[in-house]
Amino acid sequence: MPLSMHSGRTSARWHHTGVVDKIGPGNYQLVVQDNGVGLPEDVDLRRQGSMGANIMRRLTKQLDGLLQIENSGGVRISISFPLIKHQPHYGHDN
Repeated sequence: MPLSMHSGRTSARWHHTGVVDKIGPGNYQLVVQDNGVGLPEDVDLRRQGSMGANIMRRLTKQLDGLLQIENSGGVRISISFPLIKHQPHYGHDN
C-alpha cells in the first residue's frame, strides 16, 4: 500500500513490495523493494552490524541462498534459494 509523507510544501509517494516467486525447478526468490531514496553509497548491508542486516544474512545462510542488494531508484533486496524438502522426524506422525 502506498504511504504518503508530507513535510511542509513537499510530498513524496513511497511504494514497497514483497513477493516470493518460483524462478526455476525447485528454486525460489524472495524480493523486497521500494522506490525510496535508496541507501547511502557507503553502506554495505553485507558487512553492517545492524540487526536487520544480520537477520538478512542469517536467513540467507539458513536457506543456503544468495543475497543480492541493488541500490538504484530505491532499494531491492533479493534472496534466491532452493526448496528444501523436510525429512520426516522419527517418532513423529506426519
